[in-house]
Amino acid sequence: MIGTRLLVLLLLLGLGGWASAQGGAQAGKANQASKDVRLSTELERCNSGSPDESIEACSVLLQSGKLAGANAAVAHLNRGNAYLRKGDSDRAFADYGEAISLDPDFADAYYNRGMIHFRARRLGQAIGDFNRALAKKPDFVLAHFNRGLAFAQRGRYDLALPDFDRVVELAPRAINAYTERAKVHFAAGRKDLALADFDRALELAPKDREARALRGVFFLQTSEYGRALQDFTRVIELGPEDATTLYRRGIAYAGLHRNEDAIRDYDAAIRLEPAHAIVYVKRAISYDALGKLEAAVADLGEAIRLEPGNAGFFNSRCWALARLGRAEAALRDCDESLRLKPDVADTLDSRAYAHFRAGRLDAAARDYDAALERDPRLPMSLWGRGVLRQMRHDSAGAQADFAAARRLDAEIDLRAGKIGLVAPGS
Repeated sequence: MIGTRLLVLLLLLGLGGWASAQGGAQAGKANQASKDVRLSTELERCNSGSPDESIEACSVLLQSGKLAGANAAVAHLNRGNAYLRKGDSDRAFADYGEAISLDPDFADAYYNRGMIHFRARRLGQAIGDFNRALAKKPDFVLAHFNRGLAFAQRGRYDLALPDFDRVVELAPRAINAYTERAKVHFAAGRKDLALADFDRALELAPKDREARALRGVFFLQTSEYGRALQDFTRVIELGPEDATTLYRRGIAYAGLHRNEDAIRDYDAAIRLEPAHAIVYVKRAISYDALGKLEAAVADLGEAIRLEPGNAGFFNSRCWALARLGRAEAALRDCDESLRLKPDVADTLDSRAYAHFRAGRLDAAARDYDAALERDPRLPMSLWGRGVLRQMRHDSAGAQADFAAARRLDAEIDLRAGKIGLVAPGS
């Protein structure tokens, strides 16, 4: 699926998600006790095989009454894991709770219960269980990693960073620890440290598509479009081709003003996943840059069909239609945009221009004034109001608006001239 947020926090990644009792300290206690009661075979079946086989074996053991304490806790943990593999998080959650009741020092059970909270976005409860797991097992890598993710999702980057630091210390080849720490550094404005972590992840795993894609997103965010293009092209070479990477590479091409190449990538992304409105919007922007306004309007129409409640899409189409001289259609779109999201300065600017193209100068003046009340730094609104003042022989007012617009945008004369926002005879 194509995401609209370019730097997103990813769940679980490659460190593994769920703790199993097999091989851990608790398994050692359980295995020793199970030998004493000659249940090692049954316990092995409880911890292996298909989910249904594991659930059956664990249930038989628990119902037999032959397990107690740590042994019973292990059986509940493993049955919970099997339920989770079947997609039954409620029964898994209940089993993890039983495991904790039977053995309050069972770090894995706290961790797995925390992961259910985490996936349900109950972040505070997840952090609480991760804290309990780490109190029992301070070097629990998975608990540090996922607690770091939970802190980051809450915007507590200051608390996430020490967890990712600890993961890197305990598992220095865990690439996901570097990529997640990079996101935290980026969010905190430490771009150099973010890039260093992305680079380290790729040193460890040069063919890792996810790490390279994340670095490409980083380069998009820092407007380093050439470097983003290189990373996304490499992701595509590594295969398989996916819509998200094609979309992102299209953005990189557009940032380099290679709009025809951008359109080809957007075309390919749409062929793979045709239901993402944002891709049509991005392709419309590239068509617009190439002067293909009719194609841009068509793409914006498709975006509106997919997301009819998006005020920004209506505003974009209003602006394009006004420049095509289809003022009445433009005004309908701007009105709908303002109905969905009232008093947006940029939309008022678009509607003012549509009124100007329709010859409704008083309405245009009102909208330019309203836009500038909400955002006094809109160069096109200042210029448009200046044009109207010039047409009304208010030379001083017009020159003041033109000067203010030029201070904000050195190319405003050229941009306004291209769309005909000039006084007659100018």
